[in-house]
Amino acid sequence: MQKPHILIIFLLLLPAFLVAQQDSIYNNDPTQYLPLGMEKARHEYRKPIGKKVDEVRVHPPNWWVGMADPVVEVLIYDQDIKSFDVKLSEKRGVSLRNVYRVENPNYLFLEINMAPGTQPGFIDIILTNGDTQRKYPYEIKARQQDEARVQGIDASDFIYLLMPDRFANGDYTNDSFDDMLQSGIHRGKMYFRHGGDLQGIVDHLDYLKELGVTAVWLNPVLENDQPYASYHGYAITDFYQIDKRFGSNEDYKVFVEKCHEKGIKVVMDIIFNHCGHKHWFIADIPSEDWINPWPEYTPSNFRSAVVPDPYASERDKTYLFNGWFDYSMPALTLKHH
Repeated sequence: MQKPHILIIFLLLLPAFLVAQQDSIYNNDPTQYLPLGMEKARHEYRKPIGKKVDEVRVHPPNWWVGMADPVVEVLIYDQDIKSFDVKLSEKRGVSLRNVYRVENPNYLFLEINMAPGTQPGFIDIILTNGDTQRKYPYEIKARQQDEARVQGIDASDFIYLLMPDRFANGDYTNDSFDDMLQSGIHRGKMYFRHGGDLQGIVDHLDYLKELGVTAVWLNPVLENDQPYASYHGYAITDFYQIDKRFGSNEDYKVFVEKCHEKGIKVVMDIIFNHCGHKHWFIADIPSEDWINPWPEYTPSNFRSAVVPDPYASERDKTYLFNGWFDYSMPALTLKHH
């Protein structure tokens, strides 16, 4: 007479049991490269056809007055804006110098001049096409004038290069996010994330100081929202945001301030020769030559010795400069247009 009750209890517990027994993304190999069930990124030839815009973007998101070069190039990404006319709201010292249009109809590139003496404030970037008008507020900020912020390095510096994900975990609440393409940490896997962050470095500045470190150089800490093997930071998907698994943009400022308080300089590593294949402008590429086009995947030969070598072969130079870093890291075209 008790068996039906046992069956009912088992059926009630079954959903929780199934959740607990979900397939793992890990195997028993410490050198596992991909989560189980995932394929490596495939090489494809991308065309600037103009896809549906999921998020309007204006990059860089702001600029500063008093820069050595008064011209900033601003990228606007919005649906079918190629044929729109462009003007700026009036502000003394600010003028629109050039507008560049590319194959993809979702892009405009603007050259905005900020003459000496321009005051901080906001302008509107105004696009019009017939009766349709779109406005993008754009902030021009004042530069910080503290000369001690930019100290420079020389031969007397002891520079400590570290990989933030592998250094120290100071904040366990930012280890993983469900809205990012890779989730979870596993310190037993060399290609998966281990959980280190900016706070972990701040917590160990005394240790670095005791070593005699005068400058700390981090692997890139900008967003790498990639599905696998981006712990190193070189597959950037947003050039304006710190990866939230390391912290925030504000956390990075605090990190720099804490380093300076200890007499430690900071070297920021930013990569502009390649990016992650999940970067939004790779998904909807502005022009055919935005990345180095290859009919099939062609990696870099990494033979950097050819740069100063007057006798180096052109083939070696081509593969060094134009080859991709990895399937998941397309090489951005560095030629001047």
